[in-house]
Amino acid sequence: MNPERHLAMGARHGSHEAKLAARLVREMIIESHHNLAGEQHKLSLFLGRLERCGFDYELSAFAAAIGPLFQDLLIRAKRN
Repeated sequence: MNPERHLAMGARHGSHEAKLAARLVREMIIESHHNLAGEQHKLSLFLGRLERCGFDYELSAFAAAIGPLFQDLLIRAKRN
């Protein structure tokens, strides 16, 4: 793994780290938590930002039960 070209991070959608990474790296692995109680859904905004910055992405998600529970997501984004 080349550290100048690959960044693994956990960041809240819209955070400074996510904005900086979108400009500097070619590939990201982002851990995200979706459907957290009391927070607005902003996943589509975040994915749209990745697209506008020239990234393709793959999603991996797990939900433990049916219902309004949070989901752990991994987003693998690679500059196209």
